Amino acid sequence: LCHHREAGPGPACMAACPTHALICVDRNKLEQLSAEKRRRAALDSTASLLF
Repeated sequence: LCHHREAGPGPACMAACPTHALICVDRNKLEQLSAEKRRRAALDSTASLLF
């Protein structure tokens, strides 16, 4: 299970992941990416209604 390090690049599980599927993202960046994804989804759904 994931053991958080006191110093270094991040949790040990990130270094041990063979597919490098784990990344560290700060909370503000995650919220920003989520808002952008919702905005794009809204634009895509309304674009099909315009004809």
